[in-house]
Amino acid sequence: MLTIMWLVVQRSVLLRPISNHWRSTTRKKIIQTLRPANLPVKDDQRKIDLDDLNDQTKNLFGGILDAQLNAFKKLKKGKFIGGDSVPRFSAKARQWIESYIDSDFIPIEDHEKRKLVLIGKHLLLTEYFSRSQTGLIFCGFGSEDRFPTLISFEIDGVICGRLKFKETNHCDIDRNGRRAAVLPYAQKEMVDRFVFGIDDKIKRDVQRYCRDTVKEALDAVIKASGADGNEDVKNKSDAAEKAFSDNLNAKVFETIRSRSRSEIEDMVEFMPKPEMARMAEALVELTSIKRRVSRGFETVGGPIDVAVISKAEGFTWVKRKYYFPPEINARYFERIRTKMAGGTGDPK
Repeated sequence: MLTIMWLVVQRSVLLRPISNHWRSTTRKKIIQTLRPANLPVKDDQRKIDLDDLNDQTKNLFGGILDAQLNAFKKLKKGKFIGGDSVPRFSAKARQWIESYIDSDFIPIEDHEKRKLVLIGKHLLLTEYFSRSQTGLIFCGFGSEDRFPTLISFEIDGVICGRLKFKETNHCDIDRNGRRAAVLPYAQKEMVDRFVFGIDDKIKRDVQRYCRDTVKEALDAVIKASGADGNEDVKNKSDAAEKAFSDNLNAKVFETIRSRSRSEIEDMVEFMPKPEMARMAEALVELTSIKRRVSRGFETVGGPIDVAVISKAEGFTWVKRKYYFPPEINARYFERIRTKMAGGTGDPK
């Protein structure tokens, strides 16, 4: 029952990558196909050969399905609670995917439907995660630990009766290893920008700009030299463009991130606990301000909860919000004090 409920929740996201991929990949090809100069025409008259055009469209969609299926086949097996093996792909899961295809997808042939079912199976049982995943973070001190440890996971729900998960971070603070860390989660672009000097959006924008600029420059040089029809020159140009992009990712961005992170973490290592708590609150507030002055939904805001976990004091609240005004609910705090003192928790 849990499996089917989870599949229903995932109904809008399970096969969305397929339809999105189909739309984005084929848009240019379809436009190219539908241009008057490229439309198939009958020999005896200047009329569009609709049968031939229909065949081209089917072949186009079939090729995209094959490419998508081959790509998902290369993904590693997903991790599931309860053993190293993946769960059995249930008949109910297959039926749900088939009903989704019948009701929400474009009309397709039976052999294409079977391919879509296989793609859905790979989406469920491989390392692919949908956009509806959530996360868990475990942090603190072991009984014999002098320094804290953090382990974080993402979970993608119950798939065919077992919980799907992946480990995203394992940070073990130690004198001989990493001595401090600032790890953002969820909406983390502003914290990434503060800690690493760059976030994923800026990185993608720089990559896109550099890729387009380098390509335009190389094309202009090739055209000016009169070698625009030389296949060998084109291959060398493509190789140079790829080498530039790889170097940008492997060296430039990593150097910026590493240098900026080291500067921040070197200071965090020697911060007292109250200062670390204030810094954590300030980083959340920074994200909240960014959301408030930007277009889109304000998904971060309001009072911020701040807590510190230490070896000596354990878990302690620095700031904590209540859904009720504390100043007019003294009985609540009195009950808490009574429980902590070993009483009944129901003061008169």
